[in-house]
Amino acid sequence: MADIFISWGSPDADMVRRLRDRLRNLGLSLFEYDADMPAGAPIHQQVLDEIRQAQLALVCVSDVTAERRWITDEVAWCYEALTNPAKSLKQIMPVWVGSHPENKLPQLVRDLGLAAADVSSGSEAAFARLIGDVNRYLGQQGPVVLPTAIFAMTKTQCNELFLQNPPPNGKLNDVCAAVGMKTPPDLLTLLNRYGDKPEDFSPFQAEHKLVGSVYAVLGKVNALRSSLGRRPIYLRWMQEELNGPARQDARNLWSAGDSLLIVDSVSAFHPVIKVALMDLPEPLDRARQAVLWVPPYTQHTADLDGFLLTAAQVVGRLGDALAQWDTQPQRLIAFDAATALAISLWLHRAFFEVPDELPPLAGNVTSIRPAGSSGWTPKNFFRSS
Repeated sequence: MADIFISWGSPDADMVRRLRDRLRNLGLSLFEYDADMPAGAPIHQQVLDEIRQAQLALVCVSDVTAERRWITDEVAWCYEALTNPAKSLKQIMPVWVGSHPENKLPQLVRDLGLAAADVSSGSEAAFARLIGDVNRYLGQQGPVVLPTAIFAMTKTQCNELFLQNPPPNGKLNDVCAAVGMKTPPDLLTLLNRYGDKPEDFSPFQAEHKLVGSVYAVLGKVNALRSSLGRRPIYLRWMQEELNGPARQDARNLWSAGDSLLIVDSVSAFHPVIKVALMDLPEPLDRARQAVLWVPPYTQHTADLDGFLLTAAQVVGRLGDALAQWDTQPQRLIAFDAATALAISLWLHRAFFEVPDELPPLAGNVTSIRPAGSSGWTPKNFFRSS
């Protein structure tokens, strides 16, 4: 049986699944019947059993689903378990996961006066706040927050870079020449790796997003870390916050300790992304930042050393690291990770090596913690939200 029970209605499925996956990637034990219902099990009895043995019930609602019979029934069963000292349930936690202009909640939730968390925006700050609450309710130490950013073009930016700059002055011919292609159309067929947003970036197969691979590895590493008594890792995506109008807190968090930067090398040629990369804050300790530099076309990587080295100069510290690679290797920089397998292996090592605590740095007084401190408080977990 799981520690967390999730109640929800089908109109809110997309956001609930995002929340479910965030929690599961942290190694938290949960039951969500869309994915976890045993084949052939009686639904009513299985749900009752899960509620009665859970510690926390997340009631995920929107105005559309708050008064649905199945959800109100599950809330009633949760209340029964909450008020029964023989049961393990400690808390019922309502969560907005969809539009709620009328702020509808199940009647029993309103009667109990329970305030709802809100992840309906899908923002990373909202997920971070909720996960902090979940860990506190479960009496568990909070996760290690790993600030993470991915810099990759969208489809629109790809068209701007290549199609609106025709030969002989466009970047398309330059890239084609570097990878040994005779005509630009051959390359264009490989540029379907970009989507509507940076997170859609698919470097190897169009249907497999790199972010999906990142989370697949993270889930396995967090399970391993938990088995060893170590804190799990929570990815705090923040590329927009790093260069947005209210960016200072995000930039402070990015600089303070470990972070993960993922850069699509071809995207570094786009003016907007180039400026964003050049404007990234420096970490206080460069050895604490993991950098994944993804090459353009894996079947031609043997011919790309010079071309990629030129592109790498966009990120000053990458150029520095490459210049000193033989004498001062950076353990967490992957330059030209040529296959999905290579990236997965590198991510596994990078995630596993993230320390549970942030050791104090010289001159960084704010990072020094008193003896016996767990290193995690609501303040430092949410300081970027």
